[in-house]
Parts: sequence; C-alpha cells; structure tokens
Amino acid sequence: MDLPKSVKVGHVVYELHYNDKLKDGDEDLHGICQENSYIAVNPRYSTVRSTLVHEILHAIDYYLGENLSERVVTSVSNMLFAVLKDNPDVVAYLLEA
Repeated sequence: MDLPKSVKVGHVVYELHYNDKLKDGDEDLHGICQENSYIAVNPRYSTVRSTLVHEILHAIDYYLGENLSERVVTSVSNMLFAVLKDNPDVVAYLLEA
C-alpha cells in the first residue's frame, strides 16, 4: 500500500510525503512533522510505518498543546504501533462504521 496523501488531526490536514534527505544538522532523520503543514518520512528506513505513527503523535501533541518530550512521544508511539500491528482484529473493530 502506498503512503496516503494526507492525515487529519483534529481540524488540521497534514500532507504526507516521502523525503530521503531528512536531516538535523549532520544527523539523518527518520521523519519530521512540520506543525499545521506536513509530515515527511524517510523511505530509506524499514521503520516507515512506525515513524509515521511517531510523527502523527507529534501532530496530536501540537494540536493539544501538551508539549510532550521526545522520549514520551517515542515510547508511546512505539508501543501504540506495536499494539495496532499485533491486534488487527481490534483495529478492524475500532474502524467499523
């Protein structure tokens, strides 16, 4: 499945795209969330999907104004991704109309 074009967080629609040149100084990044604008994930890493969850959690944090630490975002996003991936029946139930 291809990366969706956007994700809605509250009333804000973030464009989603791949960017294999994400950097913070000399350090390569797996992803980035530009507040109220876009989320980019680096396709060179095998963690694209968990990185997307991580960056969406940043977008949620921006929306709520909680100012979560990177450690908290990382811990919660990694666990949330694992729970969603390990429990497809729960995901299907949550997405039922």
